Amino acid sequence: MDFPEELQQLGRQDYMPRSEETISVELGRNPEFLEKTFFSSSSEEYESHLEICRHYPNSDNLILAPHAGHMEKNTGKQTCHISEDSEVSAWIFAGFKDGLDASKDSWQETWDYWHDASHLIDPQDYEFLPHIETRSHLKAVSFHCFRNEDVSADIVLGGRGEYLKDEINEVLSEEYDVKVAESRGSRYHGLSPSNIVNRNGSQGVQIEQDWKVLEKEWKDIAETVERVL
Repeated sequence: MDFPEELQQLGRQDYMPRSEETISVELGRNPEFLEKTFFSSSSEEYESHLEICRHYPNSDNLILAPHAGHMEKNTGKQTCHISEDSEVSAWIFAGFKDGLDASKDSWQETWDYWHDASHLIDPQDYEFLPHIETRSHLKAVSFHCFRNEDVSADIVLGGRGEYLKDEINEVLSEEYDVKVAESRGSRYHGLSPSNIVNRNGSQGVQIEQDWKVLEKEWKDIAETVERVL
C-alpha cells in the first residue's frame, strides 16, 4: 500500500493543503499492517498540518520526522522512503503555512509556529503519537535539519544510542562530513532522556543535517542510514 498522496508530497515546494476539513482515516485493517492519517486545515494561515502513523507489528525499529513539512523540508520524505522500502514503523508530523513555498527565505515563520523541541514533544498533543509510544523499539532514528552557519559539518549525530550512533557514523562518514555530539555542551546533542527519539528506542539517534546538504542528498542519506536498520 502506497503512502497517501499528502505524504508523498511532503517537502515539495508546490504542496499546500487547501481543504478546510479535518479527516481521520485508518487504512490497512489486517493485523500485519496499520496506517493512520490525520490531516487538518482551516482558514487560519498556520493551521495546516499532517500527522502520519505507520506501524508494522514485526518491525523492531522506528523512524521519526517530528518537524516535517515547511519546518525541516525533506525530513518527512526521508522517513517515508525508509519506512516504505524496509517496512519500518514511522511517525511524521508536518506543519505548513499557507502561501509559503518552504524556500530558505520562508521557513522561519512556520518553524517558529509549529516547532516543539524534541525533548518537549508531548504525546498527548498529537493524534497518533501515543499509539507509537506504547510500543517498544530496539532502534529509533529521528531526522532533522539545521541552518546554523557556525556548524562546520554536513551532519551532526546526537542521542543516547551509542552503539547505533557508531554504526550510523561509520556508514555516513564514507560520503559526508559527520560530527558526533559527545556531551550536553555540544550543539544538537539530543541527550535528554525525554527526547522523542530516546523515549522510543533502546538505541536512539538524532540525525541533524545541514539544509543545503539535505536539499540535494536527502534520498542518499536516508538510504545510507537504512543500511544499519
